[in-house]
Amino acid sequence: MQQSCWQSGNSSKCIIRNFYIYLSYLQILMHRRSKILIITQILEICLQSSAGKTKIVYQTSMNFYSIVPYLDLMTRKGLLEIIHGKRPSYKTTPKGKTTLERLRVIKEKITEEMY
Repeated sequence: MQQSCWQSGNSSKCIIRNFYIYLSYLQILMHRRSKILIITQILEICLQSSAGKTKIVYQTSMNFYSIVPYLDLMTRKGLLEIIHGKRPSYKTTPKGKTTLERLRVIKEKITEEMY
């Protein structure tokens, strides 16, 4: 009878193996989102109240490195405004609200045709 790695006392090996199993599982479950979907998520997050980078990063399940180009693009295009303070935060502009409404309509039309 073979011992498990926990029983053999090699817990670090078990942790590493379980980590890679978990990582493989996540890769199967996760799918790549389109840039439009990410932009829509950011606009929705910043719609109700201003949101800092940390809130945006956590709610979009992204990292700080990958969120910066989206925030830069959206502020340049006038979809978000930066609210300066101790920590800068982002708020959806009227142009961003209009864009978000249009994206929602497109999503509804696509979803209707798929089902």
